[in-house]
Amino acid sequence: MAKTPEIIWEPSIRPQVLGLNLGAVDRLRSNRIITKGEGGRPAYQLMAMLHVHLMQNWFGYSDLAMEKTLYETTILRQFAGLTLERIPDESTILNLRRLLEKHELATGILGVINGYLGDRGLCWLRRR
Repeated sequence: MAKTPEIIWEPSIRPQVLGLNLGAVDRLRSNRIITKGEGGRPAYQLMAMLHVHLMQNWFGYSDLAMEKTLYETTILRQFAGLTLERIPDESTILNLRRLLEKHELATGILGVINGYLGDRGLCWLRRR
């Protein structure tokens, strides 16, 4: 009989602070990409992967470019709470992005965070 995957979720993380629908976050948490089952690599923490997703959007990185940047740029790696010993690969980054889009969370999360930063006078200027 297969062992039920253990969900990795830190109690200190409060999705409602971000104004996210808790039902949608529960669906996200219960997906295999952020759970720990038998075999394979251990799962990444949800907040680390959300930080990676935000940086990918802010800086316009592809999945592969985001992976390479996490290896090369200490400050971005630290922001995500990752170490050089364990960096998500491009397929993991892609799977999370698709999962967020499937549950219609990608735009909402980015909007809430960008709104929060904007309210504090921080904004991204995109050069064309």
